[in-house]
Amino acid sequence: ESGAFLILYLHLHGQINNAVDNCRGVDQGGEYDLTHPWDEVAALTIGTLEGIDEGGSGDVQDGQLIWGLSTRRAFQFQTLNRQGYAEVNSQIEDLLFAGRGEIDALACDMLETTADSIKSLTLIPLIQSILKYAVQNEQHSADSSSADLALGEVYALALIPIVHFAK
Repeated sequence: ESGAFLILYLHLHGQINNAVDNCRGVDQGGEYDLTHPWDEVAALTIGTLEGIDEGGSGDVQDGQLIWGLSTRRAFQFQTLNRQGYAEVNSQIEDLLFAGRGEIDALACDMLETTADSIKSLTLIPLIQSILKYAVQNEQHSADSSSADLALGEVYALALIPIVHFAK
């Protein structure tokens, strides 16, 4: 787990917004510009270490992005689906496919709804991480040099700009 989440969420949300904006303003010949941001949304969510198996890698330590974080938290928060991987990842996967179809059909209003759902769902593992480290750090003093305290702070700091933007 790392501080990558400090910028990952904001960049992901920016790419989601770019995809919606491109859908609304593209001509029929601009397919690369239209689909590229959505492909980047998938890449920023899933990463490259998850492999080809449904639900991603069987090793919960493989993924370094949102998908991997969701997998780790799903085991801790008991939010696995029937196939044994994070329910939130299953929902995100469906939305990524739906969004690609909406882009192909230039159904931009539907894409915006799908994009908003992805933005919300990708916050779940971040909030779960904040909760996890809040509980783990309950006994640590603020001046402690605990790695768990630092991780809790990183996840909390990653959420602050999003909360600030939403209010």
